[in-house]
Amino acid sequence: MKEKTHSYVTGTARINSANPIVYRNGILFLSITFYPETGEIVGAEIDSVLGITSRFLEDIMVGRSIYSDREAIMAEIRERYSGDSKIMLTIAVKDAYNKVKPQQTEK
Repeated sequence: MKEKTHSYVTGTARINSANPIVYRNGILFLSITFYPETGEIVGAEIDSVLGITSRFLEDIMVGRSIYSDREAIMAEIRERYSGDSKIMLTIAVKDAYNKVKPQQTEK
């Protein structure tokens, strides 16, 4: 049997904006896999129109902690990401953090 080492969380964001993700899906989904003991992010993906967007976001997030690096992740998105969904991405990061924050405090 495979060892269970990762946890999974989805952050979502809905915003009234005229960008391709909203046109296609109506909502942005951010999926994150992480180690629950440390919060270290091992994978991240968004339901973007172009795959490069998801890979760019993963580059920003992987290796950081969903528990303690939320503000740094959001700051880097604001600084480096110039796409139309910048606000939606930061909202989705906050949403994912709020879902796993209780897991961190229970440890």
